[in-house]
Amino acid sequence: MSVSPEVPVTPEVLTWARETSGWTVEQVAKKLKVAPKVVRGWESGTSPRLTQLRLLAEVFRRPLAILLLPAPPPADPLPPDFRVLPAASGNLSPKTRLAIRRATRLRSVARDLGRELGREWKSNPDLARITESPEVIAHRERDRLVVNTEQQLDWPTAQVALQAWRSAVEATGILVFQFPMPVEDARGFSLSDSKPFAITINASDAVHARVFTLFHEYGHLLLRQPGICLPGEDRAARDARSRVEMWCDRFSGALLAPRSALDVVIKQFGIQPTADRLTEFLELTSRQLKVSKQVILRRLRYLRLIHPDVYRPALADLLLQDRGAKRGGRAVPPGKKCLRQNGRLFTSLVLEARERNLIPYADVSDYLSLPLRYLDDVRSALATLAA
Repeated sequence: MSVSPEVPVTPEVLTWARETSGWTVEQVAKKLKVAPKVVRGWESGTSPRLTQLRLLAEVFRRPLAILLLPAPPPADPLPPDFRVLPAASGNLSPKTRLAIRRATRLRSVARDLGRELGREWKSNPDLARITESPEVIAHRERDRLVVNTEQQLDWPTAQVALQAWRSAVEATGILVFQFPMPVEDARGFSLSDSKPFAITINASDAVHARVFTLFHEYGHLLLRQPGICLPGEDRAARDARSRVEMWCDRFSGALLAPRSALDVVIKQFGIQPTADRLTEFLELTSRQLKVSKQVILRRLRYLRLIHPDVYRPALADLLLQDRGAKRGGRAVPPGKKCLRQNGRLFTSLVLEARERNLIPYADVSDYLSLPLRYLDDVRSALATLAA
């Protein structure tokens, strides 16, 4: 039985690939079923065998050719870290790092394809200042998204609401991706250093949470302060990062559950958010507006419709319920999964470029992370959304 040959590699390249992918030496060693000292040896000058190098490429989710470079390539900087909770460590998991790399790459692809298609990206959201009221800015942006209370009340489920809100955001020229990440790591991140702007929400999160994160990250784009976030948590404005997160949380809540929408529900169903009917009110309003009960409760507190002594225990109960909430979703067919992950805007751009013979089919498969046999399914899913 032949043994694969050793392959000379630059140790610094292997170290770079491991660290930028979020892996420790011990984790890599366990994955490859070798001793940690073997991995350290490769990063110090010994040569791995070709089979081992291929496994490293798979683990790091990098092309094999990158591991054969003479020096580490320049890496795209990570978005600023706005995760201000003590539980959020400075480290990011391999899955989250992969999602950031993927979103950064697809945004670059979208920029290049737009140029090839002669398309100019729409104007980015108007600038907002953190000194401005998130309520006022939310009203302005909701008008810009052209979504009224009647439409929101008519959506049958939270999943339909997420798709509708996402389509509204994409109609403004912002790319919206959904990639899986550990929920405790990040619920979303945004990119706004150049056009097109992009938002990525956590496909592993609960649907209601993804809706909230979408507009939390939209708030970051308005402030021109993109970042990695864990939105929706209680926090005190201790520093600049915390103030930005609080503003984005309040903006998202105000856009999704404006006072006018709460008043419609109150008038239509005749239920006031009193202490004795708070549970019923939260259940009803969450179902009608397709947002979480936490969002409704925080809005009631922010609008001073409930007393702090009622708010605090109610929030504690909801946070306890949230720990056991169902996240993610059922497995979906490859065509729908492609559209769900990459978004209608990016997917349509890739398909248009292919139809105009600007890119080969191999690039379509690469950009959409999709076997070509499912391409007709993607086209069908797009047609259904457009209908």
